[in-house]
This record gives sequence, structure tokens and C-alpha cells, in this order.
Amino acid sequence: MTSVARHFIGVDLHKKALQFCVLDDRGNLLHEQAVKIAPDAAGEMVFANFQPWQGTCRVAVEAVGMNRWFVNGLQARGYDVVVADPTS
Repeated sequence: MTSVARHFIGVDLHKKALQFCVLDDRGNLLHEQAVKIAPDAAGEMVFANFQPWQGTCRVAVEAVGMNRWFVNGLQARGYDVVVADPTS
């Protein structure tokens, strides 16, 4: 991402679902949503939920062992992704 992020997305990723929220640059909550992750539809259907903020956001994802498919998928679509360790 070449421009300054105007939105920040925090993702709590689990095996069968994810929860995410979107904040603006002032910290106001703009959107919150839970998304089921079906094994046969884990790709495009999951990433479509982030499309309204594509090109304007930075996405933070917790550093868990099963996040690689999700991080790679977002990065392949041009998202600015930060993998964060919640214990630090």
C-alpha cells in the first residue's frame, strides 16, 4: 500500500470463523462482523468482506499458526497486512 491508511481492520481468526472490526483514523468503530469459514468456500467469500476498504486500510492479524492462508490471501489482493503478537 503506497498511501497512508485511513482505515484499520483488526481480525480475530479461528478455524471455523473470523471476527473483524474496522476503525477509521480517529478510532471510531465503522463496522464489526463475524464471518463463518466454510472449508469449501474459505477463499473469495471471506476476502470479499474486506473489499469496501481495499486500498485504504491496514489489516492486523494475530500471530497464530493457522493464519498463513489468510495473510497470503490478503497480501495477494494488495492489502497492507501486519501480523501481530498479542503477548508483546
